Amino acid sequence: MPYSSVLNHVLHASRYALVFSIFFILLPRIFFRSHSDSLLEGFFRNYIKSVFFFIILGYSLVLLKLYELLTVVAILIYLLLYLYRKKHSISSWEELVHIQMVWVYDIADGLIRPGQIIKDWLLKKKTEFKLSALKYFGSWSAMGYRVLFLSVFVYTAYLRFYDALKHAAPAMSDSYVVIAWIKYIDRKMLFRDGIYPQGFHTYLDFLHKFSDLDPLYIVNYSGPLHGVLITLSLYFVVTRWTGQRVPGVLVALIYGLLGSYLPLGWMRQAATNSQEFAFIFIMPALYFFSKYIEKGRRDDLITASAALFLIGLVHSLAFACVGLGMSLLLLLSLLIGWRDNLYKALRISLVGICGVVVAIIPVGIGLLMGKEFYGASAEFLLSQTLLPIAPELGIIDFLAGFAFVILLLFLLIKRKQSKELFAVGYTILFGMATFCLYYYGGVVTKNIVISSRSGELWGLIVPVVLGMGWYAISQLLGPLRNKVVQFVLGFCLICYIFFSIRPQPIIPYKMEYESGVEQYLHISTMLRPTEWMIVSQEEGYSLVYGKGYHLMLENFLELYNPYVKELKGCPVDIFIYHEKKVFWPDLDSSIMDYSIYENREIQNQKIKEWLDIYEKNHDNLNTFYEDDNLKIVRIHQAPSLEEKNQTIWGIK
Repeated sequence: MPYSSVLNHVLHASRYALVFSIFFILLPRIFFRSHSDSLLEGFFRNYIKSVFFFIILGYSLVLLKLYELLTVVAILIYLLLYLYRKKHSISSWEELVHIQMVWVYDIADGLIRPGQIIKDWLLKKKTEFKLSALKYFGSWSAMGYRVLFLSVFVYTAYLRFYDALKHAAPAMSDSYVVIAWIKYIDRKMLFRDGIYPQGFHTYLDFLHKFSDLDPLYIVNYSGPLHGVLITLSLYFVVTRWTGQRVPGVLVALIYGLLGSYLPLGWMRQAATNSQEFAFIFIMPALYFFSKYIEKGRRDDLITASAALFLIGLVHSLAFACVGLGMSLLLLLSLLIGWRDNLYKALRISLVGICGVVVAIIPVGIGLLMGKEFYGASAEFLLSQTLLPIAPELGIIDFLAGFAFVILLLFLLIKRKQSKELFAVGYTILFGMATFCLYYYGGVVTKNIVISSRSGELWGLIVPVVLGMGWYAISQLLGPLRNKVVQFVLGFCLICYIFFSIRPQPIIPYKMEYESGVEQYLHISTMLRPTEWMIVSQEEGYSLVYGKGYHLMLENFLELYNPYVKELKGCPVDIFIYHEKKVFWPDLDSSIMDYSIYENREIQNQKIKEWLDIYEKNHDNLNTFYEDDNLKIVRIHQAPSLEEKNQTIWGIK
């Protein structure tokens, strides 16, 4: 079945969606019962808590070498029973077992009919859905706003999922590292390549373990989904801060559709990286901290704390960003009312200290295990640039500057009238701090991380600044307060972007031919894991690991003589990838290592000669797949009697 076929994605995406829904939507509603002011707020509360819970659970079980599907299921069942016992005030586990046994006997006797219970539950949910639909679409204005919202988010999803649904090859080089680390976590190996936050990979492995999908599909689907969730998080925060939908739709439109105009890595929105995953939680974390300052609810502090902790376990740069946001939030809260907010500020400060400790704990564990820091990240973190250059400002940056002016005017004019003043003031503080980091950070520090990644942070915050700026304009100009006027302007803006700018799907760079990845999927489903091996370049290692065997092309040429038929140490079927035209990724010359691909040119010429000699001398080679760029040769080795006995009887 072709990777890009509709049926293939229906089969695989439905399993992904089912597991995601169970673990991050359904179970959290049972485990974390909390008050939410809206459906979207409830989703983010539960998503934050459940992600943090499963990351901690995964880390713990991997360290204890107990990370198995049955272990996780047993823990979840225990928690469900514990919550059931607590809810119904059952005094002991024996009483709980007795109640459950009575329930089983009642079913057997026909006193309880599970089918009728399910039918009644479905009817109840149907009624609730109708009521929700009437609430959300019951008026023309509500329907209009929902249409704007859905239009933006459907287009946002289209831009990000297009490549994942069309092309099997993972997006960007980072995806291969993610695939390998998912498999290491699944095999209970922590920090296999060095110390690096593993929370993201633990989260992805839960999806892999329970969906039983190839990690390639997990990675291909997750990156675009995270891009959509970042957009949704920005929409959520701005609509909650302003109490209006149009500013939120504007924020989603800028980040979701006009990302190519923002100073961020646009193609990263369709790739799977821990940074983008952590970005989902930055603004919700700051929102729940601000809500705690405003209302003092314990659950807001718990939710914000969980978001902070999980960011620390996922990505260091995002953790630093949310730390900056928290510092400015505390400063502003003390400036506007230090007597009322001092105790809350102290509690948030304590949470921040705990967040640092939580983020450092995995590092300490890694050092105790004798591991070193992941080489690529450590080198990148400490790299310096000799000639730092301030980034060139674009139209979005100038619009943000105009928005800052409008927000300042709003503060001066409405300083005693608007309940949204705190959010407006915080947007100015956090936005300007992020912009200064973006524009001056690299020049002052000469650090490559700050120089190259501060744009990602500014790209995340600038849509919020523009959305809040629109809100300020609508409040200052009387006619713009009218919902019909706001809807018409929003509709016109969306139409202009859809039909004039027409954002195109994101197509990240690839590291290998599409056909090579498709054939890997075909081979892995066609043969048993222990019976095949792929000989290819290093990209193949991540894909094949845990499924079959993999050998680097260079090593194969060193180990095996084409004049000898038997390839000792190899499984029954060997698939050799010969690139007739070596794949060169579309990378910037500043980061492209040309020597690697020049060496691959030599290796592929040698493997061609090796295959020609082998084919002339032996009869067990045939062409498995061939196109204009890639030829895959299959060498079939009949197992010896000794190997057959080993397979059947387990003896030599």
